[in-house]
Amino acid sequence: MDSLNGRLSFSQTPPRSDFDEQGVVSQSQIMMLSEQLQTSIGYYVSCEFLIGTQIIETRDGILAKVGTNFLTLYQPNLERYIVCDLYALKFITIYNSTTVPSVR
Repeated sequence: MDSLNGRLSFSQTPPRSDFDEQGVVSQSQIMMLSEQLQTSIGYYVSCEFLIGTQIIETRDGILAKVGTNFLTLYQPNLERYIVCDLYALKFITIYNSTTVPSVR
């Protein structure tokens, strides 16, 4: 049978995945993320990074720069910049603020 209830054809090409066999994000997926983050430069963000298999590290700051595989945060309270690996980034919260928000 070539279809299921006349709706699904098994001869269709499966959707393209941006992940490889091990579930690792491809370079094209990273490029789309960095392009999206470019629109948020200057806003306060909270980034969560997966270190190893179980450790989540959180870094906060004003998004200063986004490259193809990194982002740079400015931490105004500490008067420093921190460069972060985009491949380890799992979650990013973008606040509607260009300064440190009062409630986080």
